[in-house]
Amino acid sequence: MMPEEKVYIGDFLERIRRPVQIEDEKEYQLVTVRLHHKGVVERCRKRGSEIRTKKMYEVKAGDFILSGIDARNGAFGIVPDELDGAVVTNDFWYFKVDEEVIDKHLFLELTSTDWFDDICRKGSDGTTQRIRLQKDKFFNQPVTLPPQRATTRSSLPSAAILQEVFDRQK
Repeated sequence: MMPEEKVYIGDFLERIRRPVQIEDEKEYQLVTVRLHHKGVVERCRKRGSEIRTKKMYEVKAGDFILSGIDARNGAFGIVPDELDGAVVTNDFWYFKVDEEVIDKHLFLELTSTDWFDDICRKGSDGTTQRIRLQKDKFFNQPVTLPPQRATTRSSLPSAAILQEVFDRQK
């Protein structure tokens, strides 16, 4: 194994917020994130007059998005092109991945594993039906990575690199 680098989730995920004031006469596309790594999909389309929450947030294609309520159950993914410009409530967090720290493709591979689900569980807190991701707990979850040169795009997705990342978490 090469020398390792310990980083925290907050070192490579930059939370983005694009506030949108909902207008009654406009139509909006709403997003949901399915549980158990089933993807980011359209929830529905509604006129602004049908949406109670008048402050929503715009997502863009390529954003990494998760449900603050269900992240511990695998509710995260990448916003697809067809949802570019759609809106979500503040229960959804979306991010830019800092590729100076971790390759986006490697990170996306890691998010499809039980290991990342566990990071989300460790980063969550609350009572029975109100368990939510907590910003500070989530961003302070450690991840031990192989050196950056071992995680460049040209080597991904590599089963050997993924295994090395998992081995370093023990």
